[in-house]
Amino acid sequence: MNISDLRGKWIVSMTDGEKVGTVKDVLIDTERLRATALVIGGGRGQGFLPLDRVKSFGPDAITIENADGIQWATGQLHDDTGREASDLMKLRVMDGSGTVTGAVHELSVDLPSGNVLTLNVRKGGVFGIGADRVDVPVSDIVSIGASLVTIRQVIAPQA
Repeated sequence: MNISDLRGKWIVSMTDGEKVGTVKDVLIDTERLRATALVIGGGRGQGFLPLDRVKSFGPDAITIENADGIQWATGQLHDDTGREASDLMKLRVMDGSGTVTGAVHELSVDLPSGNVLTLNVRKGGVFGIGADRVDVPVSDIVSIGASLVTIRQVIAPQA
């Protein structure tokens, strides 16, 4: 599932029969290349919901057993082990030949495991129209740094 498909989805407590929040972003462990939590906004402010607390990722909503698994922010939203997916978008991508191949446009993750599957990299175009698109498999990612993603090999753009 693409990260953009998760944004805006309701988080619903099955026990309470209530919407407890909405997905704002996804926390990504950039060392293990894995989504670890959903960043949510709700009536109690911002918080995060570890993926292991999710009961189901449905087409209309994400269900949880109850709201007890949500860690509402009282200061810093999360520790330094990961980054919000929105922070990774637009990072430049450099391949093994030293060529900037584009910028991260989207991440695809396996749910419920959270494993990152691909980075969608785009280059050129106007507002995405006419852009070259490359899906980089996670096995080709070397590193995700503060301002750059490095990948192992040159990958030809898809039509």
